[in-house]
Amino acid sequence: MVMNKTVFIQTRQDAIKMRPAAPAPPLHRNPPTDGPVTQYWAASYIFHRPALPVVVRPTFQDDSVLHQHEFVELVLVEKGMARHAFPRRSQTLGAGDTFLVAGPQVHGYRDCRGLRVVNILIRHEFFVRHAELLRHLPGIHHVLPLLQAADGRRAGPAPKRFHLAPDDLALCLHKAEAILLQTRSRRRGTETSLHGLLLDFLATYSQCVSRHPHPPAVPGGTGEVEAVIHQMEARPTAALSVNDMVAATRLPTRTLQRRFRAATSFTPHQYQLRLRITEAARLLREGGLTIKEIADQTGFAYVSYFNRMFRKITGTTPAVFAGRRRGRPG
Repeated sequence: MVMNKTVFIQTRQDAIKMRPAAPAPPLHRNPPTDGPVTQYWAASYIFHRPALPVVVRPTFQDDSVLHQHEFVELVLVEKGMARHAFPRRSQTLGAGDTFLVAGPQVHGYRDCRGLRVVNILIRHEFFVRHAELLRHLPGIHHVLPLLQAADGRRAGPAPKRFHLAPDDLALCLHKAEAILLQTRSRRRGTETSLHGLLLDFLATYSQCVSRHPHPPAVPGGTGEVEAVIHQMEARPTAALSVNDMVAATRLPTRTLQRRFRAATSFTPHQYQLRLRITEAARLLREGGLTIKEIADQTGFAYVSYFNRMFRKITGTTPAVFAGRRRGRPG
């Protein structure tokens, strides 16, 4: 028999010890306890600086128990695969997928395989403070039902999975990196800067998801092209020619290309190029490699061509992108 119980996580010590029998610390809101055993992550555990409206956490995600939290969670899937689990169902996640969990929605991860995500954790007070401005952002209607539950007093609708094209994913990751760097600053005005950066991120995010409001799906219900897409996303730097895709799917070349474009809005070559640039941006953010080494690792024989394609897709050069990371505030 499964007991219905919520394990509260209020401090780092709570997270380490995980003593379910301990009395729950007082909270301003009472999370729902119906359903299977869950963890409840209090905002005080995540937001150690009370004035900051947002925390950004890039991480390799392992399988997790079902959990709830006292804040809004926006997730960008950078690479890998997993199943996003809910009490009664689950959905597949892959590179480029994104979702927003608002209110005490119960969720977790299963069958994680190299899943790297960027978690953007936002205080619900931010949405209350900027409600009128957020309501008028272009494309926000796709996520507005979720944001309307962001006051944390009720569970929002089940998180909807969106899919970002590789260049849109790179853009959102770049803006999330800017927020992350600002949260590390101890300078005066950091809170105000973060509100501006977060509003800018949400404006970009809502426009990106509005361009591709549905995850890749192959017309006619066939899964051959979808399997190729997942293969490309799992190994973004591997060389996969159209002939390889034709052999794998047993589809005529023109049929493959037509279905691939319908699923992604790009040709196979364009999509693979964007995946390689997204991987290059990740390596630039992590640091430790030269631009030439990154070009080599992501399949570009010439640095000049890599620089040109990086700028075409992201709007900036690799050197400028890497320089912004080195020039972090604080």
